[in-house]
Amino acid sequence: MEQWHYYDGKIDFGDMEMNDEVIKIVGLMANSEDMRIKNILNYAYKIGAEVEDILPENLGEIDWRGKLYSSNWLINHSSTILYGENAKKAWSNSMTFAELEGCKSVMVVEMPEKRDALEIVWGAVIEKIRQINILFLAPEVIGEISKLERTPRNGLLNKIRMMSLIPIVCSYDTELRKAIISHAGGNFETSTNNKLMNYRWISAFLCGLSNSGNTNSELVDAASAKFLRI
Repeated sequence: MEQWHYYDGKIDFGDMEMNDEVIKIVGLMANSEDMRIKNILNYAYKIGAEVEDILPENLGEIDWRGKLYSSNWLINHSSTILYGENAKKAWSNSMTFAELEGCKSVMVVEMPEKRDALEIVWGAVIEKIRQINILFLAPEVIGEISKLERTPRNGLLNKIRMMSLIPIVCSYDTELRKAIISHAGGNFETSTNNKLMNYRWISAFLCGLSNSGNTNSELVDAASAKFLRI
């Protein structure tokens, strides 16, 4: 089973100073206007990560190895597949190349603009589930996915992790300031000091993790974004 480690960073003027190894995050955007991925990258950069985006317009020109080699995280959004054939192919290819390059794949599932497309995007996520290392489910999709999976809402995250062997399945509720994590060591809930939008919590969580070793307490620290000053 994959293991994870929290970077014990120090805060300086609201930004994060991590250990000597800088977190590198790559995000696949549906197009140049895709704020869902851009917001995650922008905030990750603000708190100390090195970030880069990938645009799928010229699919054949993407240097996947150059983009993903030595990167810690690749971020994908479930709704990207709805933005045309190039975006859909890039979405699939990115996770395949990430696996080859040792880059961990993160999948963000939020409600599509057209709610009835959720079943389509969730089906696509299920097809790639074995290549996903962290699955984030926004609170608004949990109820709908629990219906699709015929599973009680409260047990959904754990069921997905157990059936798919994804190392981490998680969610974050902005209004309640509550993060829910299901991982190999068990399930837990924790709170953040302030209300964070999804993209901020995801950025902070990824910057709080690395590729080596973890304890449950370190996962709690990462999920509660303790290294953020604001």
